This record gives sequence, C-alpha cells and structure tokens, in this order.
Amino acid sequence: MSRLRWPLRVYILAVLGTALAALPASAAFRGNLRPTDTVLLALLMVMAAVAQLWPVHLSVKMKITVDDTATFAAALLLGPFYAMVAAGATTLIALHFRGVRQSWYNRGFNAATSALSTGAAATAFLLVAGSGAQVAREPWAIGIAAIAKYLVHSALVDLVVALQVRRNPIGGWWTLHRRLMPYEVALLVLGALAAIAAQAQPWTLVLFGVPMAIVLLTVRDSANVREQTKSAILELADLIDLRDPYTHGHSQRVAGLAERLARRMRLEYAQVELIRDAARVHDIGKIGTNDMVLLKPGPLTEEEQREMRRHTEIGHRLLRRLPEF
Repeated sequence: MSRLRWPLRVYILAVLGTALAALPASAAFRGNLRPTDTVLLALLMVMAAVAQLWPVHLSVKMKITVDDTATFAAALLLGPFYAMVAAGATTLIALHFRGVRQSWYNRGFNAATSALSTGAAATAFLLVAGSGAQVAREPWAIGIAAIAKYLVHSALVDLVVALQVRRNPIGGWWTLHRRLMPYEVALLVLGALAAIAAQAQPWTLVLFGVPMAIVLLTVRDSANVREQTKSAILELADLIDLRDPYTHGHSQRVAGLAERLARRMRLEYAQVELIRDAARVHDIGKIGTNDMVLLKPGPLTEEEQREMRRHTEIGHRLLRRLPEF
C-alpha cells in the first residue's frame, strides 16, 4: 500500500473503515433469522458468489458482474446487516476461487464497496417500507433502494479509478455509464422480481440463474465490441502515420517511450496503459489535415501552421465520443 499516492491511500482506508463501522452499527438492529430466511441467505450467497466467478472486464480498472441480482434481492429481503454480510463475504469468496492475485487492500476495497452499496439499498428500503414489509407492495421503496445501490457503488468505484488515473470523476460520468445502465437496470429489476418470488417460495431463486446468465452474455458481447473498437482506433492511428514518410512509426515510438517512462516512474498498470494508448493516438487528428500541408517538404507558412495545429482539435472531437479513450 505504500506505493499508492496518499490521496488514494486515504480514500481506500476511509472506505474500508466505513464498511467496518457500518457492519456492527447495522448488527445492533438486526432481527433473528427464521428458517426460511436462513435458506434465503444461503441461496443468495451461492448465487452472488457464482455470479462473480465470470466477470466481464470493460477496461483495466472497470468490470461488471451479474451478482447485483442476488445482492439486491438480499437487500430487499434480509435487512442491512445480513445483506452486507452476504455481499462482502461473497466478494471475498469469489476472489479466492477465481485465483485473483490482489493485494489485501484491493480485496478489502472490492468487498467494502459491495457491502456498502448493498447496505445502502437495504437501509433505504427499510426506511421507506418499514420492517417486515411485503416486497411486492412497495414499488416506491424498491425504486429508491435500487437508486441508492447504483449511486453508492458507482460513486465509490468511480472515485477510486479517478484517483488512480488522475482524472475528473464527474466530467465523463454519463459517457462512462450510459452504455452499462440498461444492464444494471435489468439486473436490479431481476433482483426485485427474485425477492418478490422468494418471499413466497425461497427455492424459486434458482430459476433466476437463467436470466442472469443471459445478461452476462449480452454484456460480454458488448465488451467485445468495445475492445474491437479500441483496437480499430489504435490501428487507424498507425495507418495515419503512414501518410507521412517523415513520421512513419512516430506514434508507436512515442508510445513505447511513454510506456517506459511511466514504468520507470512506477505508476500503476492502469496508468501505464492509459499513457501508452494516449501516446499512440496523439496524432490521430492528422486524418483531417490537408495532404498539401502534411506532406510539404519545406517550411510551413503561418496559415499552414494553423492548419497543422488543427489536428489536435480534430483528434479530440474524434476520441471524446469513445469511452475507451
């Protein structure tokens, strides 16, 4: 943890501390588990753990799993304490069985964000609907709980990523989340339906594994498209270098040097990848530069220099629409 910058270190410790404080605080208000509640807790934990075994990676620091269906159902059925225990424990269990090599604070942060967002949903539902409510009769409470879960989880994760790659967490929020929001909404709706069904018959939870798998496959297809788009843009940047024999291979050389500098500075892998890709596409705006200017063998006039400098604006307009960059 000593390798992390102090703002990131403080933030991670604050999230871990908040989760550790929230558990005993919510435990003071927990009720006794009935036999059916124990069955629900066991089934939901199994579903959540299994759902996290196959995450879809959207970038180096962003991934999505379909465990929100199970953890949201737990929030609606079991109250804050047991829902937080289910969410945090299953995250740690899944990381163990996936064989993920992570530091203790990475594992702890992942478990804490899952527990806090699920706890926020359970608390919101409890405050609006009251204790012992029938889930099917509380649509407003379900909606508020879903919003609480989504906002808390996205805020916690977005901020840690922003601190790692040193970017504004608010500026690109909509661009980053608008593609994933339909999938998140689908998972939360499934969680609400699972809670409604399980309140009458716990074993119906098993049936919700099929739609969870369908959502996972859909997200995976979307992630593949995003990765192909990123690869195509990087290839385009290399092809643009070929237009000018003088700069042939320039962007790749800059990317290589930038990567070596980033590694020498001992930056995290996410930052190294971001710097390398940014260097590789830094001249992509030359696709809109006039060939008469780009290929001119002699000095450029003032007007031609203005035309050449336009490539930065063109590149920005092209890349800002792509969340991968």
